[in-house]
Amino acid sequence: MPKATPKNLYTVTAKFNDTETTVKGDDLDTLLLQLAPEQLHTEMYITVAKGEESTERRLPLVRGRMLFTDDLTREIFINNLTYSFT
Repeated sequence: MPKATPKNLYTVTAKFNDTETTVKGDDLDTLLLQLAPEQLHTEMYITVAKGEESTERRLPLVRGRMLFTDDLTREIFINNLTYSFT
């Protein structure tokens, strides 16, 4: 019998435009898209926690915008994040 995966495996916190937003879920791609602002004016800090482990990344303005608009950039960002958890 396959082992059930826990709900809300990741907690993603994003700080940008003088606001902080936190979402929880299993798929980092959809979680990042949920955080997408209408307009991004400042650099971003993204913190991803998985259990007791967490990692933080700073993205300058242009890279932050690309994270929400370019699928390849988002995929590479997610791969780099998940690599830090291994």
